[in-house]
Amino acid sequence: MRKSVPSSSRLLAFLLVVVILIATSTLVVNASHNADHTQFEYDTAPADSTAVALGSEYVHEYTVTTNATNGPLVLTVYYNQGADLEYNSHNVVVDGTPVNMDVVVENITVNGNNLTRVQLTNGTMPGSGERSFDVNVSFSTSNDVTEEVVYTGGTHGTTGLTLPLQETELAITGSDVTPTSLEVSDSSPEVGDNITVSVGVANFGGLDAGSVPVTVDVNGTTVGSQNLSLPADSTTDTAISWNIQTSGAREITATTTSSVTELNTTNTTRDRIVSVAEGESSDGGGGSGGGGGGGGSSGSSLPSPISSNPPEGISIVSRSKLEIEPRENRSIATPEGFLSDPVINEVIFDNSKLVGQLEVRRYNTTNNQIESPPGDMVFFGEILLAREHTEETAQYQFALENMADRGNSLSSNSPDDLTVWTYEDGEWETTETVVSEDEQGNPTLMIQTAGDGFVAVTDAGPEAEEVNTEPTGENTDEQQDSDNNTRTDNETDTNDGTGETEDDSPGFGISVSIVAIVLILVGSRLMK
Repeated sequence: MRKSVPSSSRLLAFLLVVVILIATSTLVVNASHNADHTQFEYDTAPADSTAVALGSEYVHEYTVTTNATNGPLVLTVYYNQGADLEYNSHNVVVDGTPVNMDVVVENITVNGNNLTRVQLTNGTMPGSGERSFDVNVSFSTSNDVTEEVVYTGGTHGTTGLTLPLQETELAITGSDVTPTSLEVSDSSPEVGDNITVSVGVANFGGLDAGSVPVTVDVNGTTVGSQNLSLPADSTTDTAISWNIQTSGAREITATTTSSVTELNTTNTTRDRIVSVAEGESSDGGGGSGGGGGGGGSSGSSLPSPISSNPPEGISIVSRSKLEIEPRENRSIATPEGFLSDPVINEVIFDNSKLVGQLEVRRYNTTNNQIESPPGDMVFFGEILLAREHTEETAQYQFALENMADRGNSLSSNSPDDLTVWTYEDGEWETTETVVSEDEQGNPTLMIQTAGDGFVAVTDAGPEAEEVNTEPTGENTDEQQDSDNNTRTDNETDTNDGTGETEDDSPGFGISVSIVAIVLILVGSRLMK
C-alpha cells in the first residue's frame, strides 16, 4: 500500500525548488546583464586630419577604453595599397604598462578596394575593470607631396562589439614660406630719415612652419629682424625700422628662414631698390644737384601675384611660380623654381610688354561654397596674377602627364573627353579647350581666358547634369572590412557607436518566463 506524503513535506519541497530556480535565474540574468554592458569605445579618437613633413615619421595615435574581462581584442589600421606610407612599429600601453600585441600586416581586398591592414591582437586582456589602451602606430612617409587617408577600427571578439570606423586625412607635405610684399613708408627718403620697411609673409604650404625669422638687409647689412608665427596656409606681416645712413641706390632685401621642410627653397627672398638723396645738410651744389638724385624711381619690385589664403577647408597640395618675360609680339610665362612638374607649364599673354610672376596652386578638394563641376575631378586649383595683370588675356597650357603624376588616373580618358572649367560669379563655366602636344610630344589642353581665379579639369563634358559635391578620393563606405574588424553599415541598428550594448528590460525576460512555467508544473505535481 502506497504511503501518502504529508502536505507540509510537499510544501517544503516546493519552496526549496522555488529558491533553487530563482537563484539560478538570477545568476543567468546577472551574467547576461554584465555581458550586455561591456564597454569598448574610443576615449580619444584618431585626429580627423593632420599633416607631416615629407619623409618624416607619422605616428597614428588614439586611446580605447574597455571593461572587458576576456579577449581577444583586435585593433586595426587600414590605408590604400600603394599609398606613400609604410608600417614601421607599434606601441600599446595599458594604464601605463606596455603590453604585447601580435601584429599582422597584410594586403586585403574589401568591396573591390585594395587595402593594407595593420592588425594588432591581444588575446589575454591584461588588467581588470575599466582601463585604457593607448595606441601608437608608426609609419614612414615618402618625399612626395601627397594626401592619404588612414582608417581606424577594431573589435572585441567575445561580445562582437566594434569601434566606429574613424577616418584620418593625412597630408604629407611641407611649409612654403615666402615674402609676398616689400614696401617702404617713404619712396624718396633722404640720409638721416627713419623709414618703415613693411614685409608681407605667407606660408603657402600645408605644414605649420612654426616661428620664422624675417630679416631685412640693406646692401647686405642687416637692419632688423622679427620672428613670425606661420601656420599652414596663412599670411602675416611685420614692420622694421631703418635709419638711413648712406645716399644713393640702396637694395633692400627681405629674407625668410623656415626650420621645417620647405617645398620651395628658391622663393625665400624679395628685394627692391630705393634711391636715397643726400639731404639738406649735404653739399648738393644747388637745387639742380639735388634734383638729379630724385630722377630715379622708387625702385618697386616686379609685379607678383596677389597674396591670399586658400578658401576655408581647402589645403594647397602643390604650388608653382611662373616667370613672365616679354617677347617680340607676346609675353610668355614658364615655370621657375618649383618642387615638382607643374600642371600648367606655359602661359602665353597677348600683351608683349609684361614682366613679373604668376602663381598656380593645386588644391586638395572643393568645399561647400565651391562645389565640384560635373564629372570626376582630375584637377582643381587656382591661378593667381599680379594686380597689374588681372585684366590680361592669355592662353594656358595644361600638362596632362603631370596631372596623372598626382595620382589621378587618366588612362581611361582620352584628352578629348576632358573639360576645363573656370569659376565665374559663383558658377562653373566650360571653357573652349584645344587638345595639343608639348615639345616632347606629351598631350596638353590649351584654354584662353582673361584674369585669374579657380580652374578645374574633369572627365565630363558640359552636357553633364549631375554636380558632384563630394571631394574626389576613397569611398569610405566601401572600405569597411567584412571580417568585422571595422564597423559595418549593418551594425548601425544594434550599436549606437559608443561601443556599449544596452538592455532596456528590467532583467526579467525569457529566463523568468521559463522559471514561472517550471514552478507551475512542479507545484501542481506536488499538491496532488
